[in-house]
Amino acid sequence: MAGVLLDDRAQDVRVVDEAEGPRYALYVDAEQAGVMVYRIVGRRRVLGHTEIDEGYCGLGLSRVLIRAVLNDLQQRKEKVTIYCPAIDRFIKQSRQVRRGHRHGSPGNLERAHSGWSRDLTLA
Repeated sequence: MAGVLLDDRAQDVRVVDEAEGPRYALYVDAEQAGVMVYRIVGRRRVLGHTEIDEGYCGLGLSRVLIRAVLNDLQQRKEKVTIYCPAIDRFIKQSRQVRRGHRHGSPGNLERAHSGWSRDLTLA
């Protein structure tokens, strides 16, 4: 079952947790415009690749998707590991999160495209 994380009817943008994916999906005008894949490893959410479809690039939608996901995980006080450079850039530019002290790799993502990861505790 999908959980709606963001429903901005003024801009016709929705972010939905499609747990059966497992992924978060971003919709614009009811069309899928982007995704963020994840896995659950123990009590930790492992965020992988974030992608915005070519026709929607340059509109700031990756920030909308990332912000909605991090806000949801922050409200639920989830521990998070990221493998996505776009999420890392967002976090570095945001005062929204408190960085964790552990760095590691609690879950291997097939789509991880870098040799680093960052563990976070969302404040």
